[in-house]
Amino acid sequence: MASDAVKASLLRYVERNSGLCGVEWDPTLSEPLPFNPFDPSQPARKRTAHFFLLVASINETDLIGRAENARAILTYFYNIFHEDLFRLVADDAFRHYLPQLPCSHELGPHKTAIPSILASANRFLQHTAHGDLIAYVTGLTRLQDVVDVLTGQIEGMSADKAWMYLRWMSRPTPDLGVFDAFSPADLQVPLTSYIRDVAYCLGLCADPRTQWWTNEEAAHRARVRFTDFAKTLYPEDPCRVDYPLYLLGRWIRGKRLNRALLARYLAFFEAVYQQTGTVPVTYDIVSRDMSSFESQLRAELRKM
Repeated sequence: MASDAVKASLLRYVERNSGLCGVEWDPTLSEPLPFNPFDPSQPARKRTAHFFLLVASINETDLIGRAENARAILTYFYNIFHEDLFRLVADDAFRHYLPQLPCSHELGPHKTAIPSILASANRFLQHTAHGDLIAYVTGLTRLQDVVDVLTGQIEGMSADKAWMYLRWMSRPTPDLGVFDAFSPADLQVPLTSYIRDVAYCLGLCADPRTQWWTNEEAAHRARVRFTDFAKTLYPEDPCRVDYPLYLLGRWIRGKRLNRALLARYLAFFEAVYQQTGTVPVTYDIVSRDMSSFESQLRAELRKM
């Protein structure tokens, strides 16, 4: 379990970064979404719920490489099909256009599964949710019921991806706040790949290299344990830690994971904040070109 000093540093870090928009809908990225996901009108909310279910369904490293590519893929398909995107229940059209995606070469080793997963999600929306995911979800009693349905009916949808989607939909700004019938207090923190690395450094799960998370029962136990830890920080909103720790996990990926490493990175971000008044935990890499500002920032960070 995390020491009091690490826990205090972690809390300061989360406080400074919990207001950041998720990379899937961040309006400041150079590749814009084709619509405003915060549009409060009912038709727009239905579209947002459906669009980001598609994003969540493929948001997995082996499929897309990195999270920005899930956004890029669905934006690409939306610009081709427009609202017809949500009515494609066979994978032919997706399979035809996917190789022409500008970032196709950056996708994961299992990218050929993306078309069938998207078609599966659309079939669920049409046949089970009858085209209105908000109404369907609101009719369920618990968030766990929603997770059970999504994992049972959408190809490749793990419980962690389902909880990630519910975090996006159930929390207010900076998340999307579409499923406002549920309380954020009832969310579980999804143990996606970068969060698992942080959880391991905190002593809250086994070494991710053992791939224990492929066992559903082991993944559930670890997710509950990490959520219980998050509730010691934010009892009414444990998923407040999720996106900041996801960003932290991106920084420590590929290094020798342990509590000392985590403590050093938290101390580094603290020092950066004291000198600059900000914590540069994320970058605009969707454009795949580095701006002069980013070049200068990288040089400054290397010095520090």
